[in-house]
Amino acid sequence: MRLLRLASLCILFITCGYYGTSYGDEIDDIRAEYEKYGLKVPSRSMFGTSHPSRYFSDDDIGNSNNGYSYFLANTAFWFVLDEFRGSTGPIILSSGYRNPEYNRNLKDKDGKRIASNTSLHQYGGATDIYSINGVTWGNMSDAQKWDAIVELGVVATTMQGIYGQDMYIEAVEKSDHLHLELMNYCDFDDNWT
Repeated sequence: MRLLRLASLCILFITCGYYGTSYGDEIDDIRAEYEKYGLKVPSRSMFGTSHPSRYFSDDDIGNSNNGYSYFLANTAFWFVLDEFRGSTGPIILSSGYRNPEYNRNLKDKDGKRIASNTSLHQYGGATDIYSINGVTWGNMSDAQKWDAIVELGVVATTMQGIYGQDMYIEAVEKSDHLHLELMNYCDFDDNWT
């Protein structure tokens, strides 16, 4: 009788989703974060542990400090970043992919949240450029910033020729970095890697 009760309890835990602390594996755990926050949930096949890039490491793209080895990276977006890096010289990124939990926990030095709940960092379609050619964004002259943004526009035009006019890069200047994101990203699931 005791064995029967124990078996019934195990079945109850399994059917109610309480078996262990994981949803299955690391990818399922990340996907559960999207579900938890009511975000569009990427399919399992969209996650990877590497992404081909000429200039940026998997840590640059996937932000290994997220606590996961899997991440999302959009081919069109990173194509533009590679081309941009090829024409400007060395670039240091301060943020690439962010899983939803990590994104929500980003705070400035005063404890204020700094990331949008709908950030495209969560879909591998955004990054923050901290420096170009050894000069931090915050220390660049207006002319240097303008040159970088113009060059980005030239490179992004190449992407539109390949992926269509509806996809474009938006650049948002912040005090200490340049935020770049691939617009109309979530409407183009076929461009995932």
